[in-house]
Amino acid sequence: MSSTSVSTNRSPRRMDAGEETAELPEVMRASLYQVLARMFSSPLEMEDRHPRQLREIIPEMSAALQTASLEVAENWENGLINREALSVAYARHFLGPFEILTPPYASFYLEPDQRLMGRVSMQVARFYVDAGLEPGQGTHEAPDHVALEWEFMYFMTYQFLLTGDVAWVEQRERFFSTHLTRWMPSLAAAMKKTAENSFYYSVAKFLELIVRQDSKRVKAN
Repeated sequence: MSSTSVSTNRSPRRMDAGEETAELPEVMRASLYQVLARMFSSPLEMEDRHPRQLREIIPEMSAALQTASLEVAENWENGLINREALSVAYARHFLGPFEILTPPYASFYLEPDQRLMGRVSMQVARFYVDAGLEPGQGTHEAPDHVALEWEFMYFMTYQFLLTGDVAWVEQRERFFSTHLTRWMPSLAAAMKKTAENSFYYSVAKFLELIVRQDSKRVKAN
């Protein structure tokens, strides 16, 4: 999937008082999904520009998301100063080796036996194939990893921006409503319950809000 950054010179849109949801411009939505994928990547792969990218989107967000985004950005910046501690927290949450606090795979939350590379993984892989994507060389991650799924949301939004073809938006909303919404709230709840690191706790709250607000937006449309 492409990792091309999306930027814009749009002036920040003013929020009405008490506004709970906001319709992000698609160029900002692409950046949002891309930065969400980065939040779940290894701290060894994170860059200082990633929290800055999140800050650039904040003026376009709803009031609730602005608060949550600022908390994530600040904790992210602080975490990257002490990357070793952030890496330890990442491993405890998502890697193990002994106990994984919050498995980052949809299969864990949707498969009755929590089996990886079963029905759920294959369904997600089919979404990727239908979008014209193939596994890259050296790819060893299961298709239903949280970072890959948000990267896929970014990819579909970016393709819409490139082509203007609304079929990409329709495919994105279908993936979101039929798959992402079925397990992201459970992942966020598990992270909030087990988080020992301020960055991942703030990411959990942010994820919870994103899914809730995007669900309202998709239903409204």
